[in-house]
Amino acid sequence: MAEKVIRVWAQALFCSPLRPPDQISTKTVCAAVAEELARHATVPGGCAGAVAQRAGDCPELFTARMAWCLEQATHAYTAPACGGCQA
Repeated sequence: MAEKVIRVWAQALFCSPLRPPDQISTKTVCAAVAEELARHATVPGGCAGAVAQRAGDCPELFTARMAWCLEQATHAYTAPACGGCQA
């Protein structure tokens, strides 16, 4: 279950304006995830659709960016300060 949530969080973070090498806190990640999930809630495909579009537009940038998003999402989701937030 946690792996699925982390993937969804990574997709939401990918849609956010945060970019590597930004040094971001757990709370910043949680806030960005919550904002993007809310923003994409009524969009067909949600964040996953937006990620797919951007991956198709710039495939050379996708892998590194998604790896960063997964790392940040994993860290935030498992951090005691966040504890799975309410995103």
